[in-house]
Amino acid sequence: MQEYNWFTGNKIRVGIYGESHSPSIGVCLEGLDYDKLDTTALAAFMKRRAPGQNAWSTPRKEEDAVVVDLLQKGLFKAHIDNTNIKPHDYSNLLITPRPGHADFTARLKYGDDFKSSGGGAFSGRLTAPLCIAGFLAKSYLEDKGIKISAHIKSIAGVKDETYNFDNRTNEEDFLKKLEEVSKKEFPVIDDTAGEQMKEKIAQAREQGNSVGGTIEVVVQGMPGGIGGPIFEGIEARIAELCFAVPACKGVEFGNGFEAAEKTGSTNNDCFVYERTAVPEPVEGPSLKTNRCGGILGGISVGGTVAPIVFDVAVKPTPTISKEQATVNLETKENTTITVGGRHDPCIVPRAMPVYEAVAALALADVISSDAALREPQGPRLNQEGPLEDLTSLRTQIDQADEQLLTALAKRMEVAEKIGLLKKQEGKAVLDTSREAQKLESIYEKTDERTKPYIKDIYKKLFEASRDLQSKL
Repeated sequence: MQEYNWFTGNKIRVGIYGESHSPSIGVCLEGLDYDKLDTTALAAFMKRRAPGQNAWSTPRKEEDAVVVDLLQKGLFKAHIDNTNIKPHDYSNLLITPRPGHADFTARLKYGDDFKSSGGGAFSGRLTAPLCIAGFLAKSYLEDKGIKISAHIKSIAGVKDETYNFDNRTNEEDFLKKLEEVSKKEFPVIDDTAGEQMKEKIAQAREQGNSVGGTIEVVVQGMPGGIGGPIFEGIEARIAELCFAVPACKGVEFGNGFEAAEKTGSTNNDCFVYERTAVPEPVEGPSLKTNRCGGILGGISVGGTVAPIVFDVAVKPTPTISKEQATVNLETKENTTITVGGRHDPCIVPRAMPVYEAVAALALADVISSDAALREPQGPRLNQEGPLEDLTSLRTQIDQADEQLLTALAKRMEVAEKIGLLKKQEGKAVLDTSREAQKLESIYEKTDERTKPYIKDIYKKLFEASRDLQSKL
């Protein structure tokens, strides 16, 4: 069974499994009430992230063909077969950690037996299944009139045309240009700036180095009043998922850190009932400026008032062929490292759809959970009418089973570790006193519907654990 790494929102759960050089990578998306999938559009979206297509990305070629394993309302599973893996390129990194990578911290967490090749579970390769789930969330949002777009804001100091937070006169013109970016091979608004960026990337590649940059993401059509204070804020939700992307080093909303240099009077967005920045007057209140990035108090101001705008800082690709200082963890000596293999001299262009994907997942979660709070509750037991439809109930059963399987796999993993420790300390596998205490404790915590069966279930689990431990 695949072991997922989970993000849990209010309504949505997203699980990712696999490593950069494992046979496959995949995703499980739970809780999204959506079951439409345009496979042609999905393939086009995945191609924007796929490697090996041009001079500014890694030469590693992967088709990134998505295999849909399950699609129904509330539960979606898909995977990608890794077809171009070369784990031997990274064999020397087990004892000489790469600067800028998670090689060293992974050993601190998982011990000296950590032997993941390449970036392993920390690799940007895992953003591919994230994009699959994000595409479904984007489609869900687009059906509600919400559009998420992005472009390269800067690379190595070269800047593209950007959203103007202080003056919205040309906002519509900017948004129209932004809609064309996803169709371009190099996703910028100003193609002249794009050529300069490509030159910077080429120079870095020639020098065995890499460069970073920033990405600007714009959300149009977001309803107003979505989100909440403190932990329920839209910024918090988007930022959490942005930081799940390995290359992310910073997120700022609206004018971001620039706000720290302003006064209240020069940073506040004043309200107006009519703004002349669009051909037709806007009905209802609007913002003269949009330094808040379309969010106030963690709550969306609404697409007709102002779009949501945020930037992401993407670090230079840490895997470079330039010689760098490191240590040998076996000999405990200083040394140098030159990393072979295949890497992007700049990850920014390929990261664009990834940040669109995570923004979509975050917003789909806050919208669906916000809607659930606002909708009147349906009929309950002892009331007239059906409780829920059969399809919905079966979906809930499937979701519960997925969680149960994950918990069981974790339990057996820990049981195996206990068995190894018992063997090392010369202790017997069977501990009748411990099992009896555990059964009574579990029985007391179990709800009335499960109590008639729980002891038999756990006796089987104990039997399975003992069997596993006796074979060690």
